[in-house]
Amino acid sequence: MLPLLREPTFSEKWLPPLTSIIGFLELLKDTTVLDDHQQELVDSATTSAKNLSFLVNDILDFTRLDSGNFMLDPKQVNIYICLESVIDIVHLKAEQAGLVLVLLVERKVPAMVVVDSGRLSQVLLNLLGNSVKFTSSGTVLLQVLCCGDGLRFDVQDTGIGFSVDQAAQLFEPFQQADKSITRKYGGTGLGLAICTRVVTLMGGMLEASSAGIGKGSLFHFTIPLSHSHELTVTPNEGPSNSAGESVVSSTISAVPYSFPVPDVSMTTYLKLTELHVAVIDNHPERLCSTVELVGAFGCHVLPFDSANAFMIESPAVSIVLYLPESNQNEQLSHVLHSIRQVMKNHIEDDTEKITVLCQMGDTELIQPHLQMKDDLLVLPLKSRQLLRCLTSNEPISPIMALRNSRPNDGNIQRSDVYILLADDVLLNRRLVCAKLNQLGYPNVDDTKNGRECVEKLLSFPPDHYHLILMDVAMPVMDGREATRMIRESLTHSKVPIVGLTAHVQGAEHQECLDSGMDLVLTKPIETTELQNAIFRYVSTH
Repeated sequence: MLPLLREPTFSEKWLPPLTSIIGFLELLKDTTVLDDHQQELVDSATTSAKNLSFLVNDILDFTRLDSGNFMLDPKQVNIYICLESVIDIVHLKAEQAGLVLVLLVERKVPAMVVVDSGRLSQVLLNLLGNSVKFTSSGTVLLQVLCCGDGLRFDVQDTGIGFSVDQAAQLFEPFQQADKSITRKYGGTGLGLAICTRVVTLMGGMLEASSAGIGKGSLFHFTIPLSHSHELTVTPNEGPSNSAGESVVSSTISAVPYSFPVPDVSMTTYLKLTELHVAVIDNHPERLCSTVELVGAFGCHVLPFDSANAFMIESPAVSIVLYLPESNQNEQLSHVLHSIRQVMKNHIEDDTEKITVLCQMGDTELIQPHLQMKDDLLVLPLKSRQLLRCLTSNEPISPIMALRNSRPNDGNIQRSDVYILLADDVLLNRRLVCAKLNQLGYPNVDDTKNGRECVEKLLSFPPDHYHLILMDVAMPVMDGREATRMIRESLTHSKVPIVGLTAHVQGAEHQECLDSGMDLVLTKPIETTELQNAIFRYVSTH
């Protein structure tokens, strides 16, 4: 029996053509030599299309809130995955603006909470998006803290700030703090009005403060959590996973300490508690963020604001997480060698491991300086990714794995990269293929749904395709189901899969990651964003 087809929602009907319009306008701008007047016309059309997209989304949400037809759907979720999905969406725009985007989760924050993750993500995306838009330099920080029986969320930036008089208008619909802001930055004036109503429905109150014009801003709210009794686990007892191993499991209650990744064997947990890890980063908030995440896994962690400080103290550590300073690329090999020598002074069995952290665009510069057992992780750092890094003696980065498996080949030519695309909309397939061709990737096979994608993949040897670009909402078989089938394959399960979705809510992204996707991009996809995604999983030149 054929499954009943769900009637498309209004947003699913208007989003595909609008994202195609935005995509083709950007492609026109990138591929055609335009004079100044033509460039201005294309830029104006692109801006108008994007503003229309934001406006319709905001009006739909505001209308539902205003009419009372807006229901929360609280479920048990991993707060780390929810927050990391939000950061993933905002990270590229922050990087392009020259900003440092930081997620700082207090290590005693419970991993598993009961919350409407989609609406929480919607609020955080709006607040972070505003901070990135109104900040020309410095840092945008999302901090999560335990606060009584709930969690407090702070979004802080070093942007334009606001006065006391302007603060009174911030949360009013169709209002912005200053009329000149609308002219300079755009926006509907609905975002904060929607946020404050959603936060109120969740049992909190959205508040804002600023030291004044040009002195940054802080938006914060606290929401209560559902509780159950604390689960205590000792080395000799605890629940078991499917393999019969004792596990450390986070519960849905707000406990003083919680492990970031559920269903971890006791053997792994005890191994983590014995690890001594150093984190080297010259950015204070980002350093604190990584230290808190490593500490949440139970490791002994030491922070250093420079490689020199690490070498002077010469600590006994087996793992170093190192984010090089921007001016250190030429000396990176020497710095890594010095760090490695310090580690060897305390380790006799040659098990030291250096993991370099970097932005997506820096992988090609850093990779030649690394040894076979070193690792290379692209920011923003993920909790599951870090867990694999801490517990594996081998590099977990797809880029390093590819390099080590083909040591004589080095980086592969872009013309030798094979990409598989799945999208049910013909215009979307044409647009993505055109952007890939523009970037120098001519070998793209496109399919119309998830089933065709899986069949195409399995018809070739496991190492034929370097990357899959998978639309989420497709007929016959959607992208999540197709991804699950690929991950269950005995031969083709390792190919990186990047999801493509028109939905900006974190809940959609989390479901995609849960299905086995490695990364999720939000349509319309910018050319730079697409290139960075390929850089993350395929080492090219």
